[in-house]
Amino acid sequence: RPSTGPFAMQSGTTLSIPSSVTTGEIGGSGTVSFDADSTLAVNFSSTTAAPVLAFTSGSSVSLPETGSMKVKISANDGVKFDFGTKYAITSGGKFPADAVSSGKVVLSDDSASWAKIFVNTSGNLAVVCTPYFYIKVR
Repeated sequence: RPSTGPFAMQSGTTLSIPSSVTTGEIGGSGTVSFDADSTLAVNFSSTTAAPVLAFTSGSSVSLPETGSMKVKISANDGVKFDFGTKYAITSGGKFPADAVSSGKVVLSDDSASWAKIFVNTSGNLAVVCTPYFYIKVR
């Protein structure tokens, strides 16, 4: 259920979005805090829509001072992605441009092998399907 006020993800906790939907907005006019070793887990159930964590316009995001928050990317069996397709997994533009490059936000080790995270030009966390090697036999 969406939070209407400040929201904190403590170390060792996981906020999961199990299917390709946009959540209700969280944060209200407060801060959404992600402690080190907290996890945002998103699962793609479709390629037509991404699982999206929505932040209110009045909220802000706090990332860990030391350590990293993790993002876990997964997909239902049979969901096929086109290489280079980019999906925003947050809305509201709350993440600093260097959140991933600084190591404050990292891809979890148990994420899908094709996934790469980044902060898009709108300030949202996003995922792209990176090319990987496969052989198609006819």
